[in-house]
Amino acid sequence: MDYMEYRAEVEAIAKDIIDSWLRREGKASLRDEDVPDAIYDAVHEWVDGHHWIIYYAHNMGVLENSHNADAIDNLGIELDTSRGWRDILTQVAYWAMHTDVQEAVQEEWERLTREYEEQSDEEA
Repeated sequence: MDYMEYRAEVEAIAKDIIDSWLRREGKASLRDEDVPDAIYDAVHEWVDGHHWIIYYAHNMGVLENSHNADAIDNLGIELDTSRGWRDILTQVAYWAMHTDVQEAVQEEWERLTREYEEQSDEEA
């Protein structure tokens, strides 16, 4: 994978998560400027099951292209070192991609919230 592919995937995941939420909850949920916790729960589910995390061969690609390769340190998460280097690499890659997707979700939510407010203002 290269940087463009990685960023496109991160942004696509963020959009899919939010689109799924909006189909269930409706656009009126955009009135709340804070991203709902359920969306952040979905980030975990998507990233945890993503093939770039599941398969060791892709973990380094995540870390090479992530804006948050050091996320595990920044978040203060303790590594489970009991199962070997591959699992350590997977944990670091998971938290890097998780943080990238969370940031993309936040950016997309803010964009959609602004659009919703502008549309509401125009209709009023």
